[in-house]
Amino acid sequence: MPIIETSILQKAYTFDQYITHLNHLLLDNKTTGDNHSQEMLKYTKLNVQRMTRMYKTISPQQNIAPLLEKLAHTHYWILIKEAWCGDAGQSTGVIATLAQKTNINLHILLRDENLPLMDQFLTNGGRAIPILLVVDKITHQVQKHWGPRPAALQTQVIEWKKDTNLTHEHFLEQIHTWYTQDKSQSIQQELHQLFIS
Repeated sequence: MPIIETSILQKAYTFDQYITHLNHLLLDNKTTGDNHSQEMLKYTKLNVQRMTRMYKTISPQQNIAPLLEKLAHTHYWILIKEAWCGDAGQSTGVIATLAQKTNINLHILLRDENLPLMDQFLTNGGRAIPILLVVDKITHQVQKHWGPRPAALQTQVIEWKKDTNLTHEHFLEQIHTWYTQDKSQSIQQELHQLFIS
């Protein structure tokens, strides 16, 4: 697993800083990255709402909180993402809540500004996000990683992509419906398994 250059953390945001940054970008009709199209702006606005809603309403599962409180003494998290990414919009609020309620330092990095790091965690050869890195505080070595989406949803996505009659908008609608119905349970369960393995 790679070693994190600590200088990269100077470019990172806390969750609150990240939301503030996005709101400032949106005032200028911009999002993160280079594509500031109306479509990307729409996705970014939706994701800000999703992230803040999840952050305010999600509670850690009973089995994960003690585990993360212990982890907070020895590790920090890096979340690689972009503002327009729907999966990142759904999972960021959950991850930020888990970090905040268990005192884990969460550093949010933008994918396109940190491609050398991103390219060490490709999914099927692609730069899929979000990617959560669990990093040792002393050695700065990445110990574990998770992403870009829960395994059960990933299986569904593969099946949906086979449906040639499915429009892009309907495809996205099905993804977000899945997240809504799941209520963050899969992300929390997968992180719990990740940390006890």
